[in-house]
Amino acid sequence: MNSYKKGSNFIIIIFVVLILLPSFILVPVTNFILNNGGAAFLELPIFVKISAFIASFSTMLGIFTIYSQIEKDKRVNSSRFLVDLNDSLMSFESTRNVYKKLLDLEDKKYDKKLYEKAFKSDEDRYDIVQYLNFFENIEFFIRKGVLKISEVNDLFSKRFFIIANNQYVQEIKLIKYDYSWRNIYRMARVLIEFKNDKGLEIPYKKFSLSKSKNYKKYSEGYFNYKSVKNNLFMIFILSSSIFTFLLFFILLYFKYPINNISSTIGSCGTIIGAFAIFFQLNTENNINKSRFFFELNKSFISKIEYKKVFVNASKNLYYNLPFNEKNNTIKKIDIASLFNYLTFFESINVMLENKGLNISDIYFLFNYRLFFVVNNPYVQNYILFRNKIFFKNIYKLHNKMLLFYQKNKDKYYMDYKDYSLEKVDNDYYKLIK
Repeated sequence: MNSYKKGSNFIIIIFVVLILLPSFILVPVTNFILNNGGAAFLELPIFVKISAFIASFSTMLGIFTIYSQIEKDKRVNSSRFLVDLNDSLMSFESTRNVYKKLLDLEDKKYDKKLYEKAFKSDEDRYDIVQYLNFFENIEFFIRKGVLKISEVNDLFSKRFFIIANNQYVQEIKLIKYDYSWRNIYRMARVLIEFKNDKGLEIPYKKFSLSKSKNYKKYSEGYFNYKSVKNNLFMIFILSSSIFTFLLFFILLYFKYPINNISSTIGSCGTIIGAFAIFFQLNTENNINKSRFFFELNKSFISKIEYKKVFVNASKNLYYNLPFNEKNNTIKKIDIASLFNYLTFFESINVMLENKGLNISDIYFLFNYRLFFVVNNPYVQNYILFRNKIFFKNIYKLHNKMLLFYQKNKDKYYMDYKDYSLEKVDNDYYKLIK
C-alpha cells in the first residue's frame, strides 16, 4: 500500500509539473508573444517548432528521470540498510537482553527496585548504554538523509520509546547525564514531531523524555523533515524544470535562432544533470559512510574485552569515587585487553589522517569511549605513560577530539576532563607532532 501511495504521489508530481503548470504558463506566455510582435514565432516551420518544443520537454523529462532513478536507488539501498540495522539490534545478546527486560517490566507499575534487580550489575547497565548507542547511530543516519523518518518510525518506534521514555533509564542515564545524550534527545524530538504530525500515538507517553527539564536545550539541531533545507533537491528539480520550459518561450520571444534554442536547452539539461549526478554521488557516499560507521560500531560492541575495559574505566565517574589505589578497578583487567582496546582507536586515527573519516562524525560515536579510558589516571599510569612512544596515534586522536570538543563546548562534554591527557603528560605536544 505504501509503495502504491508513493508511486501515485510521484505520478501526480510529474502531471502537475509537466502538464498543468506548463498549461497555465503556456496560454499567457503565448498571448504575450503574439501581442508583442510574435510573428516570428508563427513564421517558423511547424515541424521545427514541434522539434524544439519536444527537445525542451525531453530535457525536463530527463531531469525527472534522473530524480526518479536517484530516489529509486536510495530507497533500495536504504531498505537493505534498514534490514541490516534491524538484524543488528536483535543479534547482539546485550541489546536483546535489554529489550527483553524492558518488555517484561512494561506492564508493571513502576518500581525502581524491580529495575535495579533486572539491571543489577555494571555490565547490565553498560548494556543499556549500548542499546541507546544503537539509536544514536539511527539519529545520525536520519540526519545524513540515509534513512527516512517514516521508515524508522515503522520499524523502531516502540523499541526506541520503551527505553527513552522509561523512568529508570532516564533517572540513571538520560536525565542524570543529559549532556552526554544529545543525539537521543534529537531522536526523541524528530519521532515525537513526526507522530504528532501524523496523529500517531507516542508509546509510554506518560514519562515522555520531552517532559524533562533540558529537553528543548539538548534536542536543538534535530532533523526537521519539513524544513526547506531538507528538501532542497526536490525544490531544485521542480524549479529547474519550470525554468527550462520558460526559457524556451523567452528565447523564442527574442527571436533567438531555433537551432541555438535546442543547443541552449540541451546545455541547461547537461548542467542540471551534472548537479543531479553530484547529488547522487553524495547520497551514495552518505550511505557508504553510514554503513561503515554501522560496521565500526558493531565491531566495537562485539568485543567482550572492550566491555570490561569500559565498565571498569567508568566506575569512578558513575560511583563518584576518588582516584586512589583502593578504587583502582583497572588492575582487574589484563594488559592485553587494554592494548587491544587502545589499538582499536589507533586504527581510527589512521583513518582520520587518511581522510577516510571526519572527526565530527567520529566524535559523537566514540568520544566517551576514548575519554573514559585515556583520561583515566589508572590507565595512564598502568599503560599509557609506560608505552607512550608506541601510542602516538592515541595521543593524536585524543588531540583531534580535544580540539573538536574545545570548539563545541556548548554541545559536548568531556569525561574525566580534569585528568585530560594534555594536562598530565609533559610529552603530550611532542608526541602529537
